[in-house]
Amino acid sequence: MAKSVAVLDGVHLIACDDRRRNLCGRQVYWLDTPCPHWCAGGHRDGDMADDGTHFSGWNGVVLLTLEDGARMTSSKEHDELYQPEYVSVSLQQDVREVAAQIWCGKGESNTGWHMTAEEARELAAVLSEAAALADTATDDPVANEVHSAPALAAA
Repeated sequence: MAKSVAVLDGVHLIACDDRRRNLCGRQVYWLDTPCPHWCAGGHRDGDMADDGTHFSGWNGVVLLTLEDGARMTSSKEHDELYQPEYVSVSLQQDVREVAAQIWCGKGESNTGWHMTAEEARELAAVLSEAAALADTATDDPVANEVHSAPALAAA
């Protein structure tokens, strides 16, 4: 039986026979499949089971100009430092899940939602529809007129 040696991070770990070659060929032994193409990586053999999540290096950000900014510090000398609120969008997938989840939330908070790709497409379509309606409302001068209450007839 042929044997080979696995090399991870420059360290020789295991002498592998043909039956275990698939284990020895993995970059991280507990990954059944390669990381998704969008995964930022950073997985290690010593990761705990809860750390086996793929996170995207990509992060979409949309600034929210109608929201109040968040104070960045409570220090008296920096009381005027604010960060604009924003929507954050990224991908994550637990190591044993078959599909990625799309995270959409408020800034760096844990306030938001996990969505499937289909749900994200549906939300994108609804947002596009709302934006189109908002645009047409500003294009129609008659619809934008401020209508005052009718004057009461003099008695």
